[in-house]
Amino acid sequence: MTWEQIAALVSLVGGVCGILFGVRNSRRADDQKTREDALSLARIEGKLDSVKCGIEDMRVEVRTHGGQIAELSTRVTRCEESVKSAHHRLDRSGGKEEQKGVIS
Repeated sequence: MTWEQIAALVSLVGGVCGILFGVRNSRRADDQKTREDALSLARIEGKLDSVKCGIEDMRVEVRTHGGQIAELSTRVTRCEESVKSAHHRLDRSGGKEEQKGVIS
């Protein structure tokens, strides 16, 4: 074997090794990127689940507040009716006192 053939063989082996190492490192980098993407996606999904739970809690509170507002509305209506009735009684009793000659 001549020196030229040895040099060609060494460069051929070096080229093949370079290609193999390059492919292996590329796969390793792809695997690492896949792991990082999966971890990032898992974090995002966890945060979304947390937001979803928060929204559900708010919906429950809104429903509760809606019921409380309806109850208060009913109570206000009853109070208004009671006040109206009291005013009518006062107006009637005031009219009787004026008829009797009693002035407040």
